[in-house]
Amino acid sequence: MIFSDKACEFRSRSDLQTAWGRWRREAIDGSVAQLSGAFRRLSGSDATIFLDAKGESRLPYPLPPRERRRFHLVAIARPSEDPATLPHEWHHLTCVSEVSGIPFEVEPIRIGELPVHVFDGQAIDLLLTMLDTAPDFIAYLEGRAEALATSASYRFVEEDLLAISIQNWAAGSGLSPAVPALTSVVKGRWAEYQKSGRAGRSTALNTNSRTVDRIIEHFHEVFEQQLYVNESAPGILEHEHALRLLAAESRFSRRMVVTPLYDILQEHNQSVPWTSTVPSPREPSLRYLWLIYPDPPLGMDPDSFVRLVDAQLRHQTLVICGEFRPSVVVAVALPNGKGNENVVIMRVFDGSNWTDDDRREAQRLKEMGLFGSMTATDYLHRP
Repeated sequence: MIFSDKACEFRSRSDLQTAWGRWRREAIDGSVAQLSGAFRRLSGSDATIFLDAKGESRLPYPLPPRERRRFHLVAIARPSEDPATLPHEWHHLTCVSEVSGIPFEVEPIRIGELPVHVFDGQAIDLLLTMLDTAPDFIAYLEGRAEALATSASYRFVEEDLLAISIQNWAAGSGLSPAVPALTSVVKGRWAEYQKSGRAGRSTALNTNSRTVDRIIEHFHEVFEQQLYVNESAPGILEHEHALRLLAAESRFSRRMVVTPLYDILQEHNQSVPWTSTVPSPREPSLRYLWLIYPDPPLGMDPDSFVRLVDAQLRHQTLVICGEFRPSVVVAVALPNGKGNENVVIMRVFDGSNWTDDDRREAQRLKEMGLFGSMTATDYLHRP
């Protein structure tokens, strides 16, 4: 995703048509020009991204090969340098299918074959609040691009398109909002959605899913500060790959992934460890393993306890691989919240490297009682 974010003062002291023309040239046309240059650079075979203005510090992650790169161009045009201020006579931008010249109406804009998604400050703030995972926002941009290309005539404001995309959920992957044909967008849909029971229900159901967000943030902070316990730090690419598995889950997927975790957190006897596992909704060959643990036995030193929990996590992961044969297991150990411990451990196990020794060890551990009383639970999730 390439963003160009411009804040230019909308000065309506002159007539509205003149004010709109000046602001559009500075904000929208200026962003499009910036996006064009960035896209040209990033689509080249020698594309390099730097983290500093002097071009001395390179982005540590390599770009994929040119044929695998997918681009989304986003122009953010704000009418004031203060994001909380809307100038007098300002209106939401309206997307229209043909050039109209009317203030606040924006026709299709393309750079090569790619559409430019033009959002004002209010629209982008709303989108990033409602679509607050990368998969959800990317799914919206992909659906929006297809709708712009296949709808002959349209006129809409962004909030109404977002509302109907949320309500059109079942027409897509089932994991993210699905953008419909633009002819179906009716004025006022956002206001209707806000008043509906679905909006409030989704907000409440999303609360637990943010545990995944906090785990991602926690392990990235651990990586940045090099606060590893009893093991060497992973390389930056290994770190990025591990967190990408979690980050690739949509908000709805994260709801499903954490439900078994919250189930074992509600178990009555929290003096013993509890474990649950769940497949990824987006990738069935990926499984998540949750282990919650109580405080250590009296007298056990902290380092020994961390090694004990880590060993339990590895053993449980082997058993899960023996039972379900996933390609990858993301295993996370967390405190049960009833004691004083706060150590969080994550391991990523590559099931494609499964060996005969692993298989025998998994069978031995299962016979010892690990996951010996496994119980299957079905859940019904509503978007």
